[in-house]
Amino acid sequence: METTPYLIPLKSVVVEEEIKKSRFITYLAHTPGIEEAKAFVNTIKKKHPDARHNCWGFVAGRHKIQ
Repeated sequence: METTPYLIPLKSVVVEEEIKKSRFITYLAHTPGIEEAKAFVNTIKKKHPDARHNCWGFVAGRHKIQ
């Protein structure tokens, strides 16, 4: 089974939207490693200290074609 490699963003992206009077802010960025990804998440948390929820995720490692 062959899979397609995932895309890597060329630049950082920020998207804001309001849903039912709640503001949602999405930050997307490429980092060279796991520690840098964690540092990016912490930077965003510090930028929005009054946020009630901080959801995050990242993909680590190369995409493998099987």
